[in-house]
Amino acid sequence: MAKEFTDPIGFLTEAREALQQLEAARAKQEELELSEKRQSKLLASEKKAVEDTVNNTVKKRKDELAASYDTEIAKLQDSMKKIRAKREKAKQQGIKERIEAQLAPYKEENKEMNGKVKTMLRQDHAPAFCNSTLFYALYFPRSVKEVLTMILTFIICCVGIPCGIFWLLPERKPLWLILIYLGVIIVFGGLYIVIGNVTKDAHRQVLLEAGQVRRAIAKNRRKMNSIARSIRREKSEEHYDLGAFDKELADKEKEKTELSAKKEEAMAYFISTTKPAITEEIVAGSRERISQLEAAYSQTGKEMADNAVYIKDASLTLSNDYESYIGKEFMQRDKLEALIRILQDKKAANITEAEAFYREQSSTKR
Repeated sequence: MAKEFTDPIGFLTEAREALQQLEAARAKQEELELSEKRQSKLLASEKKAVEDTVNNTVKKRKDELAASYDTEIAKLQDSMKKIRAKREKAKQQGIKERIEAQLAPYKEENKEMNGKVKTMLRQDHAPAFCNSTLFYALYFPRSVKEVLTMILTFIICCVGIPCGIFWLLPERKPLWLILIYLGVIIVFGGLYIVIGNVTKDAHRQVLLEAGQVRRAIAKNRRKMNSIARSIRREKSEEHYDLGAFDKELADKEKEKTELSAKKEEAMAYFISTTKPAITEEIVAGSRERISQLEAAYSQTGKEMADNAVYIKDASLTLSNDYESYIGKEFMQRDKLEALIRILQDKKAANITEAEAFYREQSSTKR
């Protein structure tokens, strides 16, 4: 402070230099902050790149390892599927042969009885159509099937055909429907009576005997269907010699189980050993670069801390040594330089007078 009284220009010059140094330190602090942000982003980016490389590489190698085992397991499953298909085919063939073997006596018996019916009808000179289900359903119905066939035939002839003809006519009149019904009754009724007279009345005895044989054939057929259904529904497969297929399937299943266990072991080894080795290999390649970035980031942080301390001390020194006398209003470089020029030009004897002159000058300019 004594210097101010003896050398006001030197005092103001020192204040200006101290202010310049403080402003320079603050500008440096801003640059350091920007640099720190850039370094932080670059370091984070580098670490993220390494992390992504590790994750992608590990995932790729892991997937490739799993895929190699999955491919072999899929081959085994496909092989087992083919074996099961062959087994099922062999079983169905065995069922077919077993059914054929058990039905053979019934088929032979039916063949003989069919021949017997044909011979009976031929010897009695009965028409060949007499040996048909429709004929016996219309003239000698015995079973439920034959009764239903007869009813269905009458419905078709007495309802279906007349209505069909009537709906095909361009003009539909009730009289025409009556005439159609009369015509149908005459035609089909006449045919039914004529055929009955020619067959049922003329060959009654042989037709009755043939009907008994036909019912025996139908009974055999029902037995045959029952036997076939029973064989197909059997749960036991002991009749079909499928042991070779079962052994092959068991071997494949065992191989699949062993391969699945090996896959689990390989995956566990990959996680415990291979993954850390891959990670270390990738990280090692970037370790020097990351270390350099971390060192630069750390150095910038240290410089910022040191510079912050300097700014704090410089601010306090400026405030204590200069601002307390000069005043906050004039603690700017341009104003300090203006005060120095005023003193150098001998327009004021001291700082207080120089400040008063500056204010007066500034007021006059406005």
